[in-house]
Amino acid sequence: MRKAYFLWSLLFFSQVVFAQQKVGLVLSGGGAKGLAHIGVLKALEEHDIPVDYIVGTSMGGVVGALYASGYSPAEIERIALSDNFQRWVNGGSESLYFRDASDFPDNSSLLSVDFSWKSLFKLELNSPLANDLSLNLALEELTAQSSEVANDDFDRLMIPYRAMAADVFTQKQVILGEGNLGNAMRATMSVPFFYRSIKTDGRYLFDGGLYNNFPVDVVEDLYQPDVTIGVNVAVTRFKEYPEEGDEELMSESLLFLFLDKTDSTKLGEKDIYIEPDLEGYTAISFESVSELIERGYQMAIKKMPELKSKISTRVAKKDVEKKRETFKKNFKPLIIKDIKLYNFTDEQEKFVRNYFKSKDGFYKLDGVKNAYFSLISDKHFKNIYPNINWDDDLGGYVFELYGKPEDILTVDIGGNLSTRNTSHVYVGLRAYQFKRFLNTTGIDLYSSRFFTSVRAYSRFDIYPRRGLFIKPEFVYNNWNYVDVKDFLFDNASPTILNQYDRRFGVSIGKATGIKSELTATVSVVNNTDYYSNSIDATTSDILDRLSFFGTHTKLQLSRYSLNKRQYANKGSNYNINIQMIQGRENFSPGTTSLDSVDSRTNHFFFRLNFTLEEYFNISPLYSFGYLTEFTLSNQSLFSNYKGTLVNTPVFQPLQDSPAFINANFRGFSYGALGVRNVFHLSSKIDLRAEGYLFSSLRELEQRENQEARLRPVAFTPRLSGSIGAVVHSPFGPVSLSVNYYDEPNNRWGVFAHYGYVIFRKKSLE
Repeated sequence: MRKAYFLWSLLFFSQVVFAQQKVGLVLSGGGAKGLAHIGVLKALEEHDIPVDYIVGTSMGGVVGALYASGYSPAEIERIALSDNFQRWVNGGSESLYFRDASDFPDNSSLLSVDFSWKSLFKLELNSPLANDLSLNLALEELTAQSSEVANDDFDRLMIPYRAMAADVFTQKQVILGEGNLGNAMRATMSVPFFYRSIKTDGRYLFDGGLYNNFPVDVVEDLYQPDVTIGVNVAVTRFKEYPEEGDEELMSESLLFLFLDKTDSTKLGEKDIYIEPDLEGYTAISFESVSELIERGYQMAIKKMPELKSKISTRVAKKDVEKKRETFKKNFKPLIIKDIKLYNFTDEQEKFVRNYFKSKDGFYKLDGVKNAYFSLISDKHFKNIYPNINWDDDLGGYVFELYGKPEDILTVDIGGNLSTRNTSHVYVGLRAYQFKRFLNTTGIDLYSSRFFTSVRAYSRFDIYPRRGLFIKPEFVYNNWNYVDVKDFLFDNASPTILNQYDRRFGVSIGKATGIKSELTATVSVVNNTDYYSNSIDATTSDILDRLSFFGTHTKLQLSRYSLNKRQYANKGSNYNINIQMIQGRENFSPGTTSLDSVDSRTNHFFFRLNFTLEEYFNISPLYSFGYLTEFTLSNQSLFSNYKGTLVNTPVFQPLQDSPAFINANFRGFSYGALGVRNVFHLSSKIDLRAEGYLFSSLRELEQRENQEARLRPVAFTPRLSGSIGAVVHSPFGPVSLSVNYYDEPNNRWGVFAHYGYVIFRKKSLE
């Protein structure tokens, strides 16, 4: 009896053991569509479907690595929904740490291309479409502890895992199963031209989807699971050629080429194929996190009867959570015990180490991140790469920073096409060098009928950890105001004015916080204005000539966090500055002047200016913004009214404001306030309604003898406004608006343009 009981028990136990099916999970690549994998994992856990092995490609490799590392589907979902995730995939930095002491955007560039260079005769393209510097550190931070527990063996993670990569030199797939887990995640998603390839095990690897985007064969060869669940998110998006949307889809064409390749026939009859319905989503739809996760979840629920019929084994969710908790109990605190730098010269290493400060033999993680984000905020460090690895001898983690100390040459191309005379071409060159100091040398050019400008500068970041820099700069501007005609409202009077300004100055600046800096500038200016005092001037008339030679000293505090250079709808921008201007005015009257004698006048005056622009997101469909500006000055009058007017501070709130000499919006001292209503029709289309109120404390008037005088204090409000639509294209804004100015000669106008209407500031602004 006892023997029979023993045999029966042994038979029952063996049946139970052999009945335990092993389940492999394959997660395909597909860019943003790979976020649907999170929903699939969520459904599997809720219904006690086990996962014993994971093989993933691209975004499937990233989601799979996090799950294998002990993150629950809910935790992965929270990561994907976080603001930081959007910053990672879009190339931004975590706002808590981000510091940027570089120049604020002040040009009309539409496209920037980076080259690595060692000489003018050796240039290499170094301009991926996506900025990965924040993403790289995020992947390391998320997986450093699990990688340490597994001793860099992916079979010792909570769930055995493999990532797919590609070696483009040998044109072979690479199966990553050991080493730094963050590196493996980064390699498997390195879509050519979108993300930089990184070196893993001594070789550059790219996205695994190039050669195996649906690695069913890999999970079956390595692990021989009883059942394989294949989740495919890389499906053909279009049955036929998209005739009407092909232009907009060109930016995604490479992703279609690399990621939309899968072969579902690799699965057998015993396996389960899951293909979420992702119609309407693309490989770059990272803003649709919740929707993509839900699509994956719903399709997995729909497939649940098949899953349960083919997989008899059940693992309760509480048991999975217990396994996860046990795995995480082995995590060691993420304390950085040392900083190691590779591929830097001795001088460069000394320079970089100044960013990192240790305390009591270790480095605080927040401090390390702060230093890293300070570095990557400067383009000199666009090629660095971080690792976080465990060191047994130190008993802690080591933060490793790999440099690629090549100089970078950036080519900027841009401009503007418009219905006014503001159309122009912009070209810029910037050379970034990292020797003993960080140095940025640049030259750029505006060319148009209305505005011509050349600027040359060199910036030396002598103590970048504190944001301290010196910047010498030379600027030449020419503004040629002509008869501005509107194609609908022909009411503008001709403005005969040709302004030249030349400025050479030196700035000393220091970062004062997140995206803010304090700058002191001393400049020598040499300006010349040629103008007519009459709107009836002829080509035979000699224009008045007013020149000003002197110095311009300015102390300025600025902060810039707007999300767009023009037509922003998030963030803020403030600028407060005090200026001291002194110099000599030389005036030579022309044939339209009532004066006939040359004169010289010395000027010495101050200006205080404050500008604040800010936006608030009231709802997904509406943002409210405002703009306020105040100027106070004891500026003295120039030789005549027209010469004084064109050298008087001006309020320019609308896109086409720089094209006009609007007398009613100028004043030595003035105040202005306006509101900006932004209605979001979609993520790329806004409707904007803007209105502004302006008043000069003492208005400038022309006397009968053409001299200028200030009218006694009187509040005379002037109104301006705009209603229009803006399309935020990948290469600059497209806008159509109706603009209004409380100005007799320029009251109404229709303004359409493509590109940025951004010009250089004048030398005395």
